[in-house]
Amino acid sequence: MNLTVVRFIGLFLTALATGAVFTHVLQIGPKTELPGGEFLLVHQLLLSNYGPVLSLVEVSALLSTAYTTWVLRDRREARVTLFTATTCLFLMLLVWGLFISPINMRIETWNPGSLPSDWDIYRDKWANWHVVRALFAGIALAALIRSALYHRLPWSRPVARSKPTQK
Repeated sequence: MNLTVVRFIGLFLTALATGAVFTHVLQIGPKTELPGGEFLLVHQLLLSNYGPVLSLVEVSALLSTAYTTWVLRDRREARVTLFTATTCLFLMLLVWGLFISPINMRIETWNPGSLPSDWDIYRDKWANWHVVRALFAGIALAALIRSALYHRLPWSRPVARSKPTQK
């Protein structure tokens, strides 16, 4: 597959993932206002589609960006931005796997009528870890945008056209 296409896919999927993670951050304030039972219903309802879709988007963003980083590893000017993007995408997934997924699995077992007494601690941990993910996603997206704008591939630059000669 053409490297320009792979770079575009990585940038596009990272933008989608960043937007989705940002929606979690936007939910934090309103969710802290909800009583426990309502929080649980809203949380479970809103997040039912996130997992299957975002896992595919985020892993594909990481793989396409890692591939681009590997192919362009000898290009000094692109190496730092692409490595930063790949690392941040990896860390974003790691935070989800180590911290958020276990919280989600616990929350899925709750019942609105019988929440644990410390339910708000889990809500706050979930929110804080999503802020961390949003930071990693934002840095990855910024690095990919910078790479796309400033580290163009030689074959993607427009060909300079000679001016017609005047007689």
